[in-house]
Amino acid sequence: FLTTGQLRLGFCPSTSSDESAVPSAVWVHAPRCLKTANFKVELAEGVAFASAMEDFEKSRVLEALAAQHARQSEARAPGRLAARAAPSLQNTVPWRAHGNA
Repeated sequence: FLTTGQLRLGFCPSTSSDESAVPSAVWVHAPRCLKTANFKVELAEGVAFASAMEDFEKSRVLEALAAQHARQSEARAPGRLAARAAPSLQNTVPWRAHGNA
């Protein structure tokens, strides 16, 4: 459960190929629950932080996202055993595209 004062990250999973469908936001504890959130991390996507957030907290979240991306890339590397492959990851849609700003 999320409580006041906890650091959290929100993302919108892609629900279908129907771009008119408005996805519900998913919130996870950051950075500790990013690994289990099962969403695809793309380095080209932006991350927004509250202006009052401390730099060290921003760094922890960005480092966790980078580590998650590296794990996802390793799982897709040629020659990896199928049994060790990562589960199918959720694609995400841009946050502002659906009025969740």
